[in-house]
Amino acid sequence: MKTRYLWLVAIVILLGAAKADAQVRQFSYQGLATTTAGIPLTGKHEMMINYYNHVGSLIGTESLNEVSFRNGVFDLALGGNLPGGGFPSTIDFSQGWSIGVSVDNGTEVKSLILGAPYALSGGGGSAPAGDIVISDGHLISKQTTPPTTSVSNSVKITACSVSNATDIAGRVSFTSSASLNSADYVTVKFNKPYTTAPIVMITPADGGTLSYMLDFYATSTTSDFSIKIGILPPSGTFTFNYMVVETQ
Repeated sequence: MKTRYLWLVAIVILLGAAKADAQVRQFSYQGLATTTAGIPLTGKHEMMINYYNHVGSLIGTESLNEVSFRNGVFDLALGGNLPGGGFPSTIDFSQGWSIGVSVDNGTEVKSLILGAPYALSGGGGSAPAGDIVISDGHLISKQTTPPTTSVSNSVKITACSVSNATDIAGRVSFTSSASLNSADYVTVKFNKPYTTAPIVMITPADGGTLSYMLDFYATSTTSDFSIKIGILPPSGTFTFNYMVVETQ
């Protein structure tokens, strides 16, 4: 049966551990496949996975039997059928690489992996702070130490804290004892700096903050982001959810 593919996501995550002679890694890869009629695949199918380096040269191949598809969605642990049980550390993914996938001997479809696996893993058997994992379809940060906060004016801004917070997402709350102005702001310092200044999105976390949402905006550097004042809000407690995304 010929198939075509609609890739929902291509995420690379450390799954494997190190062996004595060379570090061996496996990666998770998720996607969605349909027939040429647009019907999602179900049941078990054979898949062929080819790995290409940044110049398009084939660097490895895996043949997977009886891969389960549910409403077209598949989830693979790649690298387990390679010699040694995974990708050796001698493979340099930092220059970019791609995965070619075919189902039931159909046409190969390539997916470009824009980020190196090293960006999501520390390369060891346990997950270091800041690692990203997928659990039950949820994207989860394993960072255990929250970012820290500071204020520009401790007289006006009497309290500031974060909750459920990592360098990627969380909630920041602060309380002011007087009306704020453009010189007043709070800063959230990342545990690990970004390579380039990331995009920071803030949204109100409660109805009171929503009433003054247009009074605030976010700026960022590689090491932190700040919530600053545009229009002058009154005193009170303001709580924002935030999400941080680094772009190239």
